[in-house]
Order: sequence, then C-alpha cells, then structure tokens
Amino acid sequence: MSDARTLIDSGFIAVAEMRSRVEYGDDRNGHVNYVKGANTAGFVKVAAAMIANAFWDEVAIGGGR
Repeated sequence: MSDARTLIDSGFIAVAEMRSRVEYGDDRNGHVNYVKGANTAGFVKVAAAMIANAFWDEVAIGGGR
C-alpha cells in the first residue's frame, strides 16, 4: 500500500510542478518556455520559504522585542 501511495503522491507533485512551469513560463503568444517557468517557479518557492521562515523567526523571538 505504501508503494502505491508514494507513486500517487509523486504523480501529484509532478502535476503541480508542471502547472507551475506552465504558469510562470507562459508568454503572451501562447507558447510555454518550460525552462524559464521552472526557474521562476523555483525562485518563487524558495522566496516563499524564506519569507515564511523570517515570519516564524519573528514569532519565536516575540516580534523583535
């Protein structure tokens, strides 16, 4: 069962990653630059993680008091 679950989870992750590539790699002519989309999606993912980490650091510290 866990092998099937892992396979399904991997499929969902792959679909989400492909959607991100299309979302961020879409140009205005209807073409998709998958490399640009992957790079931009990766940057957005890292930036969101950095922002979340800074937020939780502030919460743990007590708002910088």
